[in-house]
Amino acid sequence: MYTMRNNFLYKKSFLGPLFRCVGLQEDEMVIREVNEEACGMHSGFRTIVEKIVCLGYYWPSMYRDTSNVNKSFISCQRHAPQIHVPSHKLIPISSAWPFHKWAIDLVGPLSEEKHLVVAVDFFTKWVEAKPLKSITGKKIVNFV
Repeated sequence: MYTMRNNFLYKKSFLGPLFRCVGLQEDEMVIREVNEEACGMHSGFRTIVEKIVCLGYYWPSMYRDTSNVNKSFISCQRHAPQIHVPSHKLIPISSAWPFHKWAIDLVGPLSEEKHLVVAVDFFTKWVEAKPLKSITGKKIVNFV
């Protein structure tokens, strides 16, 4: 499973090359080199571990160490995928009384002493408008 060559410890892989075992001081340097320098693209820790393995390095706590170091990189956190799903289910809020809220507004005077009375229902967004030559209470009551 392990072998020594040229004063370095190597781990035998199943169909691939020998992996050079890295100590505690070198593991962070390897992670930083793969993540930031020559191969850097600020990806997730699993991708970084796969790149490290492809480069021929190994240590037993690769996933945990890479995850911890990756969390300290601000640029990796900035480029991390964002979760856009709400934390709880959305509950539709229906109005207890449809057509309960209305708005009535007078617009004008427009050209030649014309006015416009506009009514809007907030529930259905239905709009009704009527032009008036003069504004009187009786005409507004008839409009409503």
